[in-house]
Amino acid sequence: MTGVQQPLRWAIVGTGGVSEYFVSDLNNVEGSVPVSIVSRDAVRGREFADRYRVASAYEFEDALNDESVDVIYIATPMATHHRMAAAALNAGKHVVVEKPIAMNADEARELFAIARREDRFLTEAMWMMFNPTFHALQAAVDAGRIGQLRSIRASFGLPFPKDAGSRRDAILGGSALLDQGIYAVSLVRALMGDPERVHVSGHALAGVDLTHWITFEFSDGRFAQIAGSMQEYTDPSASINGTGGWISVDAPFWASAGLTLRSGDIASAFTQPVRTEQAADGFGYGPMIRAITNAINAGYRYCAEHSPNDTVAVIDLLDRMRAEILNPADRSQVAAGGK
Repeated sequence: MTGVQQPLRWAIVGTGGVSEYFVSDLNNVEGSVPVSIVSRDAVRGREFADRYRVASAYEFEDALNDESVDVIYIATPMATHHRMAAAALNAGKHVVVEKPIAMNADEARELFAIARREDRFLTEAMWMMFNPTFHALQAAVDAGRIGQLRSIRASFGLPFPKDAGSRRDAILGGSALLDQGIYAVSLVRALMGDPERVHVSGHALAGVDLTHWITFEFSDGRFAQIAGSMQEYTDPSASINGTGGWISVDAPFWASAGLTLRSGDIASAFTQPVRTEQAADGFGYGPMIRAITNAINAGYRYCAEHSPNDTVAVIDLLDRMRAEILNPADRSQVAAGGK
């Protein structure tokens, strides 16, 4: 007789807004259950746990030693991701880390090496890669619905308050590229592959890159333009353009609920749009949590939707682009692959 699969038991590290959305959706995913909230502030941790019907609230070291915890989800300031993820993997836990998984590509590679050594699951919580609208976009492009893909435009700019937590704190890993630009870079790589050349411009203050506007060039004449800012609005939608039409992805493109495809001759493209919409699924983390749950239960050590190679390749690009913005005196064209 086959035994019943026990739910995966999660510890949620961090009590910010992202953790609230995540644990709310986790409560609605079959096969996974939050069992503890991790916070340095005991009172805040207990209040958070009570609000979301979670039994335990304690500090990080307690989660590492808690045999009732299978998976640790890390949603703390970006500069802490590598240290906490490494500790959790070494403690024998499966680990899910909010993006970016680490502050640079070397740290990311090290984490995946630890995961392989310890035979543990590890993934970056890049929810866009699991979004049904993103999958519909990929399918439309792969099916040739817009002919040959030629260009992409994607932006993510919002005027975050200057006291918005760790966003503007260099020590805590504040970075518009790592926090916002990562979505656009992931979108471009998923649809177009690695660029041959990257032209970088941006603005930094006190060790934090605040804005960026970047062009990716490909050897066959294709290109992509991305922009981001934590100081002003930059239309947070995306456009994917081809020889036979274009697709407009609703804002926010990284967690979109719909897209519009226009194709055919010019008259048809303007007058006969094809609309695709997805029903709301909680706060949008459900598809990713279900994929992670299924992958772990099947014995996989990462999700096919967001592989370690893709994770590291994106952070490697972000690394080199961020260096251009933080060191304007050394600014130059960035060649793909570190050439």
